[in-house]
Amino acid sequence: MKFSVFLTEQILAILFFALTAAVCVQLFVGSSNMSDDSGDLNYALMVAQNGAEAFKASHGDMEQTANILDDDNSYNADSDSGSIVISYDKNWLVCDSDDAKYQMLIKEESSPADDLFTATITVQTSTPKDASSAIFKLPVVAREVQ
Repeated sequence: MKFSVFLTEQILAILFFALTAAVCVQLFVGSSNMSDDSGDLNYALMVAQNGAEAFKASHGDMEQTANILDDDNSYNADSDSGSIVISYDKNWLVCDSDDAKYQMLIKEESSPADDLFTATITVQTSTPKDASSAIFKLPVVAREVQ
């Protein structure tokens, strides 16, 4: 009788330890994912800020914005369609669109006034499945210099 009580106690202790270990593993995995998401958000913020500064420096001229962001014209900074797409790899380095994990899209919007130019900068994963794939969005306004 004493042996079966001892065995039952040991089985319950092992079960409790296994459940506690599973919870701890879940916490570590969750914190790792949060850390990765936070890093992506920080890089997306910096990339969007660079795009906004280029848009403002060019006074809303999309072609000049593309030239500022892609000074050697080697990375898909095309301004013909009223938008600019710059691709980034998993380490947030500018790359070809084939190797991209992230993209920055600068889309020209309609202007509320003649001397104002507006755009929306969206940093997203390179294969967006829906609107939730956007990591960061930033509206930007530039004034035309006269």
